[in-house]
Amino acid sequence: MAARISKVRGIPKSRREWKSVSKQPARAKFQVKAWKKGFKRLEQERKEKLMRKLFLKELSEEKKKKVEMERERKRSNKKRKEDNERKSEVVQLIKNPSKIKKLNRKQLRQLAMR
Repeated sequence: MAARISKVRGIPKSRREWKSVSKQPARAKFQVKAWKKGFKRLEQERKEKLMRKLFLKELSEEKKKKVEMERERKRSNKKRKEDNERKSEVVQLIKNPSKIKKLNRKQLRQLAMR
């Protein structure tokens, strides 16, 4: 008869009476037996890891090349644009330097030495 009567438990401190009582300690729940991988499987995993690493390296190099090509293209376009702007400008030569002294402020700001 003593075996049938379960231990009388009081009200839990957390006030969660609905929680089930664990039949085994917590440390026993999470114990997992370590299994050893075979040598062939380890070798295969190493090869896969190496292949993945090489593939990612190639991808990053490709991306860097694309970015560098884009930068170079932008630089050349900017330079070409500046050259074309200079070529298309209307320029008036000032041979007499005394004319510069007679110019007002606005005109002096527009002067450029080339």
